[in-house]
Amino acid sequence: MIGDRDILDSEDFIVSNLLLPIGALIFLLFCVTRFGWGADKYMEEVNTGKGMKMSSKLLVYYKYILPILILIIIISGLVK
Repeated sequence: MIGDRDILDSEDFIVSNLLLPIGALIFLLFCVTRFGWGADKYMEEVNTGKGMKMSSKLLVYYKYILPILILIIIISGLVK
């Protein structure tokens, strides 16, 4: 027992509330910031090939709004 949780509940908490959201945040920031792959290369790769194309207007959402939402998910998982 770790606090109120057994080992499997503790592992589930760590993976679900910390590792997955933090991994998503790192991947997102890598794709759209200059410290990683970069937004231009990301857009070029996403719009390669046939099929639907992604609008560059979504980059504002990816760069600013989505990281805030992921941080809210991480914080709410810790507070809960």
